[in-house]
Amino acid sequence: MNSAILKILLVFITFVSTIFPSIAEGKIRKVYSAQERAAEEARIRKDIEAKLDWQNRTKETLDDYDDEHRLLYSKLNESILLRSSTGERFGIYESFDQGGYKRFEIRLHKKNKITDRFLSGRVICDAIALSAEKVTTEYVLFREVCYRNDNPTHTLYLFDYQSRNLYWLYSDEVTYSKKPIVTLKNGTYRVRWDVKAIGAETNHSIVRNFSLIRTKGNKWEAKRLPPVNDEADDIAAEEKMPVDEKYDLPAFVAAWGK
Repeated sequence: MNSAILKILLVFITFVSTIFPSIAEGKIRKVYSAQERAAEEARIRKDIEAKLDWQNRTKETLDDYDDEHRLLYSKLNESILLRSSTGERFGIYESFDQGGYKRFEIRLHKKNKITDRFLSGRVICDAIALSAEKVTTEYVLFREVCYRNDNPTHTLYLFDYQSRNLYWLYSDEVTYSKKPIVTLKNGTYRVRWDVKAIGAETNHSIVRNFSLIRTKGNKWEAKRLPPVNDEADDIAAEEKMPVDEKYDLPAFVAAWGK
């Protein structure tokens, strides 16, 4: 298959996944009725409360561990302390869109107050988890893993504190030979990681160089910098959702941390 046909095919797949997400996911997504949605949202709230209970937490995820030794791994509807100095926490949660479809959101919060909400790129997963691969005062590198039929899809996100946006970097059915290397120097991000595609015998390196700029509409976007691989996807900001108190965590979380 030549490169021109491949690019046309990729454009078509992107179009289909945008217009018909249930077809692109290979599965019809359930539409919840108002009554079903109310019951499901009650279940989600109960699940969140249960996972916030210290007695149900794994020892390595407790706040008592310092930042370097705490397991920064969040299962669905679970919250993990990201940085003890700020009390900031993260997690991936179930939610609904206006059409009654189930979806996933990446959320940041301090105490029980949500500070940021972003839509995940995944809509159908048998299981999903979110981990923080690298945490600094300027950015956080998150890795989301979506399991379907025992096949994991890894997605890398960069959360930038200056813009308070979450940026999609890469998504594929791969395994990581080592953690991604991220640097920020003079306003330029450089991200590099080695991946091994399922069934492949060797690793290959992926590199992204970019800066974040504010547009005339007062929005932030990623500007790719050389070297640029024409076959690589653009870095994109994930959809940022309104912060509403209805998404806040239970009140007892307000007593946690700083």
